[in-house]
Amino acid sequence: MCGIAGIIQWEPSTPGTCLKQMLDLISHRGPDGEGQFSENGVQLGHRRLAIIDLSEAANQPMHYQDRYTVIHNGEIYNYLELRDELQALGYSFTTSSDTQVILAAYAEWGTASAHKFNGMWAFALYDRVERRVWISRDRFGIKPLYYLTHQGAFYFASEIKAFKAIEGLKWVLNQEIMDDFMVHGLTDHRAETFIQGIQQVKGGHEMVLSLNSPSFSVKPWYHLSTQEHGYNDEKAIETFQDLFESAVCLRLRSDVTLGSCLSGGLDSSAIVACASELLAKTPVQSALHTISSCSKDPAYDEQEFVNALAKRYPIKTHRIFPSLRDFLNDLDEVIWHQDQPFTTSSISAQWHVFKAAKKEGLIVMLDGQGADEQLAGYHHFFPPLFAHLLKTGHWIRLIRELRFYRRKHGHSLLKTLQVLLFSLVPSIIFRYIWQSIGKGRPSWLLSTSKSHLLKRRLTAFSKGIQSTSIAELQWLNLSMLLRYEDRNSMAHSIESRLPFLDYRLVEHILGLRDDQKIRDGVTKWVLRQSEAPRLPNKILNRMDKMGFVTAEKKWLKEEPELFISELNKAKQILAPIIDCDQFDEYIRSVSNGKITFSPWKVICLARWMRRFDVTFE
Repeated sequence: MCGIAGIIQWEPSTPGTCLKQMLDLISHRGPDGEGQFSENGVQLGHRRLAIIDLSEAANQPMHYQDRYTVIHNGEIYNYLELRDELQALGYSFTTSSDTQVILAAYAEWGTASAHKFNGMWAFALYDRVERRVWISRDRFGIKPLYYLTHQGAFYFASEIKAFKAIEGLKWVLNQEIMDDFMVHGLTDHRAETFIQGIQQVKGGHEMVLSLNSPSFSVKPWYHLSTQEHGYNDEKAIETFQDLFESAVCLRLRSDVTLGSCLSGGLDSSAIVACASELLAKTPVQSALHTISSCSKDPAYDEQEFVNALAKRYPIKTHRIFPSLRDFLNDLDEVIWHQDQPFTTSSISAQWHVFKAAKKEGLIVMLDGQGADEQLAGYHHFFPPLFAHLLKTGHWIRLIRELRFYRRKHGHSLLKTLQVLLFSLVPSIIFRYIWQSIGKGRPSWLLSTSKSHLLKRRLTAFSKGIQSTSIAELQWLNLSMLLRYEDRNSMAHSIESRLPFLDYRLVEHILGLRDDQKIRDGVTKWVLRQSEAPRLPNKILNRMDKMGFVTAEKKWLKEEPELFISELNKAKQILAPIIDCDQFDEYIRSVSNGKITFSPWKVICLARWMRRFDVTFE
């Protein structure tokens, strides 16, 4: 786990002497070492966080066969199996690191080697014979990579802030992305970022840059399969169990201290339970450390679930209690590390979880991101299910699911009928209703961006659970959550590993029937069936969802003056894109407790613009 940066100059006269400064700006990603390489207009830089093979032999940039050089951020979890396969083909290794396996795999299979890797990565591999650089990002975009062109040179880095080292680069707000953030609460859903000209290599995409001509293209190398397996329940559960345990087992490979985030929810609890059982079988048995974000307010606290798991497994729990003051005091630092604005104070809770993990000496942390998106864990998966059952004529099951939806989740008959109506209304009519009532867009926002996000989302949702899952995995919620996870962990020089995003597990889950994901009003059905022997019923039967939640609604009511002060500061910064009179009315609504739009996004956007010195033009 590391930070990478690079510069490719097609013309020797073009500027590009800032690699060291770029690396310095992301030094938190790799406090254990630094390396640079330069040849034929290719400059590659690396900051190392040592996880596997702690020796100097595993330092980067890493070279192989006097032909290949690579800088790599991430982990190839199946590197041991690949190394055995490559050794059988005649390749030799001088380190026990996973990075050298990437080099040998490329020498054997070329860019097709990405399909061999099970892991998370963003790397750049220079081939001096072919005179090209291959840049690849893992299937779901767990590890970040950004790029831009400036004055005839190509720059790339693990974090956007690294580009602050580029002399003469203007930091101008991308107002279309800003509008998507303010209206739809989405970030990281497109290749474009909040800064004009800076883009990300999306998950499952690659670039090949030729040194012979100043051109490049970005293309997908990975495509999610949409074919159903046709498994019966027993086969679906058995296969899930095997793949989930394998995914966790691979992510326990480490030469440093390992722990896990634990919210008390189903996903993180399943990981902790599985990891604890696997660790108990190892020669050196040690209690798994867990970090949990808690609250003194019972409405936002999950300690009862953490306690239930701690009674069953020999885990060593650590608990933090983030406050409003913590959030505001750390906000500028969190924003700096996050690179782009974020929508909720729960990011601060996650920040403090990794901060506590660092304090406890944990360097690798397991976490549960990705489960909700593929297992239909969010409640907005119910309308796509109802719509699919209605369209396919499964009336009896539709009635049954509606009944259990109301019973299991405590909804009134009116609420249940509203959800059913949502699934029936054609998307074009729904978009008209949504826009006519001003839903999502605050009256004071002057931006007139013509976003197609709502149409695209409704189109995906109207096709059922699988289509909704693919949208969530590829461009909706997950991309945003992965950025939060990566920056919060790496800010504290911690590697975060996500078992639920093992591609084998994802492909298995996507190929299951809808009723193996939601059944009788219960989400994540196959996960609950699989983990029933491991988890206490208190956790297994949870229908609510928190996940490192903070008491932000309570904070707003208890200390509105703090938010009023922040909003007044934001007004000065955001003046070119807001109607100031309407914004004053909005501030008064926050003061009166009649909040119609979350102030977190406004405050965060303004602070971000100030912290990164972003202009409107």
